[in-house]
Amino acid sequence: MGGGVPQEFHDSHHGLGFLAAVLDSIDDAIVVIDRQFTIRWSNRAFRLETGRGRGEVVGSRCHEVSHHLDRPCDEHGSSGAGGHAGDCPIKEVFATGLSQEVMHTHYDGDNKPRYVEIKAYPVRGGSGEVDYAIEVIKDVTQRVHLEEELRHAQKMEAVGLLVGGVAHDFNNMLTAITGYGELLQIDVEEGSTVHLAVEEILSAAERATRLTRSLLAFSHKVRTEVGVVNLNEILRSIDKLLRRILGEDVVFDVSLQEGEIPILADRYQIEQVVMNLAANARDAMAAGDRFAVATEVAMFTREEAYVCGLTDSGSYGILSVSDTGTGIDEETRARIFEPFFTTKPRDKGTGLGLSMVSRIVANHGGQVSVESRQGLGTTFRIILPLWQGDPVELSRPEVDEEALPVGAGETILVGEDDVAVRRLLVQILEAYGYQVVVARNGADVLANCRERGDGIDLYILDVVMPGKGGEAILRDIRLMQPAARVLFVSGYPEEVLFQRGFPTAENALLVKPVSRAVLLRKVREMLGARVG
Repeated sequence: MGGGVPQEFHDSHHGLGFLAAVLDSIDDAIVVIDRQFTIRWSNRAFRLETGRGRGEVVGSRCHEVSHHLDRPCDEHGSSGAGGHAGDCPIKEVFATGLSQEVMHTHYDGDNKPRYVEIKAYPVRGGSGEVDYAIEVIKDVTQRVHLEEELRHAQKMEAVGLLVGGVAHDFNNMLTAITGYGELLQIDVEEGSTVHLAVEEILSAAERATRLTRSLLAFSHKVRTEVGVVNLNEILRSIDKLLRRILGEDVVFDVSLQEGEIPILADRYQIEQVVMNLAANARDAMAAGDRFAVATEVAMFTREEAYVCGLTDSGSYGILSVSDTGTGIDEETRARIFEPFFTTKPRDKGTGLGLSMVSRIVANHGGQVSVESRQGLGTTFRIILPLWQGDPVELSRPEVDEEALPVGAGETILVGEDDVAVRRLLVQILEAYGYQVVVARNGADVLANCRERGDGIDLYILDVVMPGKGGEAILRDIRLMQPAARVLFVSGYPEEVLFQRGFPTAENALLVKPVSRAVLLRKVREMLGARVG
């Protein structure tokens, strides 16, 4: 037949059978639409995408099939498809006679959204007028999801950089607040107004420490301190704190299942989850509203676990946090766990609270869901795997002053550039029987090492100091004093130090904020047998 039209074109209905077969073999959806927005023809891919048969597509309006709308897109004031009315490529093709390219959201047979890239082309009749438009529709849902994941990862990287940088200075401040608070508490009468005030200061510092740890864990900058804990005991331990967060005008109900609910968790992060939910609920409630916390244990079959997004069947602890506040609309509910997403004013919220909740729960092998209706309140349901072994309580014993080890006049060099932290370390060490030499930077440390030699029994050095960092200082100390004992302290978490090249596994290290008890016990451990 040479270069003529293939015979197959002439052997089928309207002479288009061969062309239709070719177009049916293409993965991209193709549809022909007339000026009344009526579909005149579609290929197989379009019918598969919409979940409709040939008879359901041809003769129907494009807005009915693709967008599930009863009127043309522009009459709705929106394309209903992720764009404005002006994004309708068919209307633009007929209006301008030019090809168009847009992004839309189409809906399949199950009414699930699919992101599509549309290219529309004019088809002119004998008079030169545009009689039809051809749409070529490419499904880019997977690409869009990958782009969303990339944006999410970039946001997480930004959070990590922010938190890692802030943690150093913040932990220095917390070390000073905690340390001086503990020293002050020693000198005031127990039960006095001042003693109670100091307790409140230390409690606030502890909460700030937990928040910093939660942010670091959220950004994968610190390992979680996981142990077997009783979920009920965690909630009891923060009862007073929750009441302060909520305020006196909110009714607070607690309903805990009898017995223990052992879970493998970082107790501080679970506390942070509940406190974040309480803070969000407070902003949504008015005087007289009710906030409730409840726990229970449930068995999940494999099918039930799958529905809840869990990895396996078995026993789970369930924590429900409810409020009778204003509720959450459907659009907000769909984005509620996204980092940086917030409905609060710019100066009232960061959009990290609920994303932290989601990340913490996921890191613990659990799932969190939310049910809410506007005007009827909100319930968060957190499901955590139940520990199957013997439950072990994580205790936080009171510091026994008599049990704190004391020195025997050993000389300790403190190299710290933060003035408040340096003064605190000196004050604690001198109060507990040590002689202290002060160094404000790396040069001071090395000058004292050359001058005093083996007269320095222990070096306590900040990892990051002006001029020369801790690791470089250590190398120089070893050249002059090979047997020197060195204890590093840092406001940066171990993971950040490791990423910066500091060999954390090879060196004794305390991460700020450092309490008096932890410092004294570590010092005594490094100097040898306890002296009292």
